[in-house]
Amino acid sequence: HYGAISLGTPPQTFNVAFDVMTSDVWVPAQTPGAHHLYNHSASSTYQANGSYFNSPYVTGILSGDVLGIGDVEMPSQFFGEASDTSRLGPGYPYAPYDGIFGLGFDAASQAGVETPLHHLLCLGLLESKMFSLYIGRSGNLGELLLGSYDASRFKGELVYINTVSPNVWAVRLDEVQVGETTMSVDSAATFFTMGAYIFGPSEAISSVAKTLGAKEEAPGVGMYSIDCESSPPEITFVLNGHAFSISKEEYMLRVGEKCMLAFVGGIPSWVLGTAFLGKYYAVFDMSGNAPRIGLALA
Repeated sequence: HYGAISLGTPPQTFNVAFDVMTSDVWVPAQTPGAHHLYNHSASSTYQANGSYFNSPYVTGILSGDVLGIGDVEMPSQFFGEASDTSRLGPGYPYAPYDGIFGLGFDAASQAGVETPLHHLLCLGLLESKMFSLYIGRSGNLGELLLGSYDASRFKGELVYINTVSPNVWAVRLDEVQVGETTMSVDSAATFFTMGAYIFGPSEAISSVAKTLGAKEEAPGVGMYSIDCESSPPEITFVLNGHAFSISKEEYMLRVGEKCMLAFVGGIPSWVLGTAFLGKYYAVFDMSGNAPRIGLALA
């Protein structure tokens, strides 16, 4: 899920993936593949910094320039000029996005700089320190709103859940219900906008897959296939006492001629990707004393 931003004067346009797990902005300056590359020599508003930039995805140097998103611009926004993108793997040269627009917290910035959301707030360009995401289930239906939310995009009322940390978009996951089977979890669940998958501990994901009648693709890989014609039950995540369900339309992914579960095992904690978020409108609110996430059926 990505959208357009611009950097520099005159504007240089980039497609960026919106990532709630990181806090920094970066775009490529040197990379293989058909990506737009930032050229600071072509921008009259470029600000040299030169500090080393190191994110979970890339390395490079820190730079400043005018950043435009939607119909607003912010001067002197610092971001990473990525020169090494090898951590992204061999698929990155063919990815539809050029860089990343982090929507995490200021304190989580790897570069130690002001995030765009905070910068916009300081400039008086946002109503409130929040953003909202409507991902949609298919096509180009998604929407990111900075500073507010769109009540026409969801049904009923938003259910707000406080985060388990002031610096991470994660909430408490009490249990996972698969049909009539309930699995106690009592762990944190972090939201993830960079992919569809729902990650979790191997044993827990194996239990979910077994209940659904899915089969592991190969021993130890943590990925499961399921009969495309099957009718598995809803799966419910109880987040801090509130139940949110997804159906097979969300968690069964068509891959060629087969269907795969969106559930993948192999990490110690739970991560809820867009297989979950695609069904809900999500408001990420940092405006009060404690960060919180509001969810409502999209």
